[in-house]
Amino acid sequence: LNSLRGLQGLDIVGAEIVEVAPAYDHAEITGLAAAHAGYDAASHEIIARCDADSIPPSSWLARIERQLAAEDDKLVAVTGGGRFAPGPRALGRSLCGLYLGLYGLASGLALAHPPLWGSNMAMRTSWWNRVSPRLAPLPGIHDDFELSFELQPHEAIALDRGSVMPVSWRAAVSPRRLLAQQRMARRLLLRRWEQEPPWERHRRRWAERRSPL
Repeated sequence: LNSLRGLQGLDIVGAEIVEVAPAYDHAEITGLAAAHAGYDAASHEIIARCDADSIPPSSWLARIERQLAAEDDKLVAVTGGGRFAPGPRALGRSLCGLYLGLYGLASGLALAHPPLWGSNMAMRTSWWNRVSPRLAPLPGIHDDFELSFELQPHEAIALDRGSVMPVSWRAAVSPRRLLAQQRMARRLLLRRWEQEPPWERHRRRWAERRSPL
């Protein structure tokens, strides 16, 4: 409900909203399947995503639209930063920045590019339609992290550091949750690296950068 209340101040012309309740998803699969179904049903050009504990600021959708409205065929998605809330803004911003910095560093080594963060991200619907046939809702994985693996060398994710999403402290203060996130990431990495090792991803992206326009 916090996320839905946070949408009150947003400048929305038309949108579909899909709400998933992970508290009732004991098999860890219903939420992923519902998210995929929501993405598939989207009829607008942009799919914006946040989590149940996200509180979107009033400028959130406008920033996303400015980023993805650019005529850049390479840009397929945008992701932003966050701030742990409630509490002192400076402390929440600093600790969330550290949390996301570590996530970005570790994930970047595996992906060869910045990862998507599910609490504050958006993507072109056309891109989702291209990559979704290769994805299946699987329990025990980070779906935003897996989606990041679908980025091809000629495509890009924009990192909007000015987009700050207030989120719950639960990711930072729960050792059990942190361990669970590590297990989920390790499970996904092992499966994805069987398909393409990280050095091959880096090699293909480097080759794309060096190729003539």
